[in-house]
Amino acid sequence: MGECAGCYYMLTRKPEGVASLILSGPCLSVSRFVADQRAYLLAFPEDIQNTILESEVSGNFYFPEYQDALMAY
Repeated sequence: MGECAGCYYMLTRKPEGVASLILSGPCLSVSRFVADQRAYLLAFPEDIQNTILESEVSGNFYFPEYQDALMAY
């Protein structure tokens, strides 16, 4: 689904007796989260962007340069 199942249930089923819903830091849309992270990454220096993107492609997240870039991000 990629969306918040509880939110989907509340919006589509509209169960009786529910007066409110508390969401604690939900990721309501995975696609939106990914798009937002890509946009935020563009605000960082090119070397940090490259390190993070190269790590995602290679799947290597354990070298010090990536850890440093992640902490800066």
